Amino acid sequence: MGFDGAVLLPELISGDDCMERETILLGLVRELFADVAKHADARYGYVLTVEASLNEYLIRLRDVAAADASIESGGTGLNRYEAQLKRQGGYLRTQCEDVESGLHWWSLEARVPRNVGNRARVHW
Repeated sequence: MGFDGAVLLPELISGDDCMERETILLGLVRELFADVAKHADARYGYVLTVEASLNEYLIRLRDVAAADASIESGGTGLNRYEAQLKRQGGYLRTQCEDVESGLHWWSLEARVPRNVGNRARVHW
């Protein structure tokens, strides 16, 4: 994407998730990479983490928004994922924090509920 970042993923995720959950999980991560490429300030890094437990995935992203980025709310893609997750008992929250230096720290946390024990797995 043209700038430094860190992506932290669990090495082993036990159990099988339903295809719908995995589609949401993979699609959301792709959407986040697209948003970082489009809206983040390339002078600063980003951190994307995916945590897996038996009941949920927690996805967190933190970056510095570019000066010309629209950061007031999520875009169409994030709004779509927010609605899907809400219907399934999860959530997607974003926050922008202005600091004295004039930087706009942008963060996201999303909870994707798991359906352990169902159908085939998508491999990353």
